[in-house]
Amino acid sequence: MPSFSTKVVLLGKSTTKKSKQVHKEILNNIQPTEVPKEFIDSITVTFSNQEVVPFNIKNLKGNFSLEEVHDFLKEYKATDKVELIEIALDLDYITKDLEEKSSSFLGKHFEN
Repeated sequence: MPSFSTKVVLLGKSTTKKSKQVHKEILNNIQPTEVPKEFIDSITVTFSNQEVVPFNIKNLKGNFSLEEVHDFLKEYKATDKVELIEIALDLDYITKDLEEKSSSFLGKHFEN
C-alpha cells in the first residue's frame, strides 16, 4: 500500500437521532483505511490547489481502501498533492445493518 501523508476524515450522514449515536459510540474509534462499500454515501478528494473532486464509489469492486484512491489519482492524472479525503458514511444504513445482524445473531440463541 502506498504511503499517504494525506488527512483522511470519516463523516457521518444521518436523518435519525438513533443513527447519530452510532457515530459517537463507534465511528470515532475507526481508522478509515478500509471501509465497506455499502456503508459509504460519498467520497471527495481535495487537492492542495483547493480543487474538490468526487470519487465515484460505484466503481468500487469491494471495500474502499487507500489503494483505491491511489488508482483513482492515476486515472484522474492528478498533478497536485492530495490534502484531504472525506468519506461520508450513511449512518442510517449502518445502524439498520447492525440491528439486523445483531438481532439475527442473538435471536437464534434465545428462541423458544
